[in-house]
Amino acid sequence: MPLMSGSRRSASDHDDSSDDLKAAKYADEENEEGEEEEEEEQGEGEEGEPEPEYVVEKILDHKWEDGILKYRVKWQGYEKKSDQTWEPEETLEEVQALEDYLKAIGGKPKSPEKASAKRGRKSTGNSGVSTPVSKKSRVKQENTTPHTKEEPEWDPPAGSWEEDVRMIETLERSGADHICYVQWVNGRRSQHPLHVIYQRCPQKMLKFYESHLVFRDSAGTIKSSPK
Repeated sequence: MPLMSGSRRSASDHDDSSDDLKAAKYADEENEEGEEEEEEEQGEGEEGEPEPEYVVEKILDHKWEDGILKYRVKWQGYEKKSDQTWEPEETLEEVQALEDYLKAIGGKPKSPEKASAKRGRKSTGNSGVSTPVSKKSRVKQENTTPHTKEEPEWDPPAGSWEEDVRMIETLERSGADHICYVQWVNGRRSQHPLHVIYQRCPQKMLKFYESHLVFRDSAGTIKSSPK
């Protein structure tokens, strides 16, 4: 009987030891899985960091550079002039600030190369071989043949307009906006929103206001402002 009792104790001890080993192994596996999950979460956190977004606040100017139209951009949250950049047109598609700028200047700027090519193009007339004519005959034909001269396309200059604008002719209200009619030194005429005139030639706008001031003397007589 003592021998059997000892055998039972040995089997019981063996079972307990086996259970301890299984529990330790299970705990190690759980620790390894937890470490792997933490590493994956850290990797996802690093990869998932969003890149900073730059928002166009306003378009200030434009220029042609090597045949490419570029716009000077003021970025939202960046107030220094050194932070402004020149961006090509294709990078500003569907940007509201660009649409507002084009509306303010009267449409998309024309390429200077296309404008010069259009001015230099000549009509060839008939495709057959022409016979030479005398100078006197050519002059007569030019005087008698009616033709219309096509005016070259023209865009307002970039930057300040103070030296290029002769005067502000009139100011009209158009819906919620005000439109200024401008006469240029080169004889051209154009129209622009009032806020564009404030930016490009504020002194000319001030002279327009001064020339339209009206004063009343003590007797109530209206007197125009001195020119």
